[in-house]
Amino acid sequence: MTHPTYAQLEDRVRHCTACELTGRGYALQRFKGNGKVLIVGEAPGKKEAETGVPFVGRSGKTLDMWLEYMGLREYTVTNIVKHRPPQNHTPTPSQVEACLPVLDREISQLMPSALILVGKTPVRILGIGYWRMKGDLLFGKSVAGILSYNGIPVFCLPHPAYLIRQGYEKKIPDYLKELLSLYAGRIKRL
Repeated sequence: MTHPTYAQLEDRVRHCTACELTGRGYALQRFKGNGKVLIVGEAPGKKEAETGVPFVGRSGKTLDMWLEYMGLREYTVTNIVKHRPPQNHTPTPSQVEACLPVLDREISQLMPSALILVGKTPVRILGIGYWRMKGDLLFGKSVAGILSYNGIPVFCLPHPAYLIRQGYEKKIPDYLKELLSLYAGRIKRL
């Protein structure tokens, strides 16, 4: 099976007409190193749609702080929905469905050793039925290695915007430090 190059994938996203978000700003991937850990968010925000790069605004800076705390030096960041929903609304099921083939191409092209799902929408879509769990139980299953997507280990994180609203833009709450340390240990063993 031949996988599209990054330029081909970007061209498909740029010219996609599969849903009503066509023509809005989009973001595809952000690479650091070889990208063998794939981080999946929800959809581009304003800054991301302007730059074409996911997680580069306030939430992205907070996420980068978390990844640095984990000692993750190489990763790729993407979103489930590639075009920006109006007013940053949660993507609709039809928008998600329209974008899933692109995410599947990204996963098959990158062949990641792990997926880190950031926020409720990725957990709902890729968490295979686990999205209704309370955070502690979901994170516990994630640490224990119970969650997977097509055989790829899945780890779940809250969305940085949620913690920014609680005053954690430049610091990491203790419970999250513990979780990030546990995830780092599991990912290093993969």
